[in-house]
Amino acid sequence: MRRIAICVALTAALAWAQCDGCEGGGCEEVQAPACAQGEVLSFPIAGLKTDADRLALTRQLVRAQLPICDLDFEGNQLKIELAPEAELSLAELEASMGDGPFALDHASFVLPARTLLTVDGMSCMGCASGVEEILVAAEGIEVLRIDLGLAEIQVAGKVAPEKINALFAGSKFSVTGLGWGAAVVAAPAGGCCGELPGIVDQAPVPAPVVDARIANERSAAGEALCPVTGKPIADLATAPSVETASGVWYVCCKGCVSKLQTKLNND
Repeated sequence: MRRIAICVALTAALAWAQCDGCEGGGCEEVQAPACAQGEVLSFPIAGLKTDADRLALTRQLVRAQLPICDLDFEGNQLKIELAPEAELSLAELEASMGDGPFALDHASFVLPARTLLTVDGMSCMGCASGVEEILVAAEGIEVLRIDLGLAEIQVAGKVAPEKINALFAGSKFSVTGLGWGAAVVAAPAGGCCGELPGIVDQAPVPAPVVDARIANERSAAGEALCPVTGKPIADLATAPSVETASGVWYVCCKGCVSKLQTKLNND
C-alpha cells in the first residue's frame, strides 16, 4: 500500500520515518508494522475529494489509535489493514472521524468478505441455532461460526448491511454492531432465551417430582441431553418439556421447544 506523509506526534503504536516539507513543523511518514497479508477492508468515505482531505483523515485515524497496520486510498475508498490479532468495530471507525467533514457513506457501503455481527437476543444455544438458520437461508451468506451474541459470516458479492438487518425482521433477534478481526464476545449474563434469573431471599422449596417417563438420551455422567442442542440439562425439575406418546422430552430452553415439536412432527 502507498504511504501518506502526515504531520502528527510520534506514537508508540506506529513506527515513523522523518521527512521534510510539512507546514508548521516536522513531518512523519506512516510506516506501519509488517502485516501477515491480512484482509484489506474497504470503506467509502463521504467528503474525500483532494489529497489534503486524505491527509486530514489519515491524521484523525492515527490520532484515534485505531489498530491499523496499513492504510491507503482509492478515490473515496479508505482501505485499511488491521494489525495482527486486532479487532475493529464500525462504531469505532465512525467515532474516530468525529463530527468533522468526513463520514462513512452508508448508501454505498457493502460488507467486507468476512464480517462479525453482534446479535442481540441470543442467550442460549437454541437461540444461536435460530440465528444460524436465518443466516444460512439467505443467498450469498455463509456462516463461519456462531457464538452467544456473535455471528461471523462470509459474504459473496455486494451485500449491504440493510440486507442483514432485513433478515431478522419479525424475529426476536437484531444486529446491533458490525466488526472485523479477532473479536471475542463473552456469553451474555442472565438466563436462557432472555429470561433473567431472579434473586429471592427465601427458604428453598422442594423441587417438583419429575416425570419418570424421560425419553432423553443420557450423557456418560448420567445427565439428560437436550435433543436439539445436545447440551446437558442441569435441572429437569425446571427445564421446559414436550410430552409425546413415547415419553417426556426435556429441552434446555424455551427456544428449543418449537424446534423439537417441528422435528417430531416431521419424523
